[in-house]
Amino acid sequence: MKNNFILILLSALLISCGNDDSSDLNEIISIVGQWEITQRTIDGNENSLGECEPFSIYTYNENGTYSELHYAADVNTECLDNPSIEFNGTWQKNSGTSYSFTNSNNETSQFLIEFDSNNSFTKTFSASSNPNDPIVQTIAEKYTRID
Repeated sequence: MKNNFILILLSALLISCGNDDSSDLNEIISIVGQWEITQRTIDGNENSLGECEPFSIYTYNENGTYSELHYAADVNTECLDNPSIEFNGTWQKNSGTSYSFTNSNNETSQFLIEFDSNNSFTKTFSASSNPNDPIVQTIAEKYTRID
């Protein structure tokens, strides 16, 4: 009888410890900080980043604002020597992995953001490459924390 009790106790302990679901990460880890894009896939296929995209900085602030600093590619110059373009707006976590971002033109986009760890996340969204084209692509972008 004593052995059965120990077996049941150990089984219950193993079951409760084995529930390390990635959704738990999404509740604990915050998007607040500075990030850089490291990878993009379109419909599951690797899609190379633009020449200057790895230099872009995405900053998400605790007060719900964000900024994106992008560098333009230009012939015969280094990316960081080129003019930069900054986008600003607000962000909010809706629930689970759902986030909303509203830019300075008051346009809102929805994204799914899943954290792989405290230092990386994947942002997934659907988009059409052409407004007149009914084909919608699923785009996944991987970001790494830089601060």
